[in-house]
Amino acid sequence: MITIDASAIIKVIITEEDSEIAKKAFIKITEKGEPLLSPNIVFSEVMNGLWKHHVLIKDINVRKLEMAKSSLNSIYDNLGISNQPELAEDALKIAITHKITFYDSLYVALSVKMKAPLLTFDRPLSEKAEEIGFELYPK
Repeated sequence: MITIDASAIIKVIITEEDSEIAKKAFIKITEKGEPLLSPNIVFSEVMNGLWKHHVLIKDINVRKLEMAKSSLNSIYDNLGISNQPELAEDALKIAITHKITFYDSLYVALSVKMKAPLLTFDRPLSEKAEEIGFELYPK
């Protein structure tokens, strides 16, 4: 089992820095048949990232946006999804203790709970892995 966050999924479905690394990791995971896990917030976070790329950064057009949304739907349909309320208590403790966003702490709480390494490209979060006590999926 691998926990995957929005930063990794965005890099899989559009081209950004480190997208090739993300795509190779994603292919390796899926070819092995490893289950991918994520809290249900991942859909909204990825959609917000796509909106940002389309509206603010302006590096993806409407066609690429639609293709990315379709790819997200396909990935989301194959994720093991955890509901936020199930993770909220642990996530809040993690967020407060380690001064990370509640959003990020949801992924960490799921990773810890399921003993599933986290695939993330969030550098500040990655830097806190040892301090918080969760494993990163090798990139």
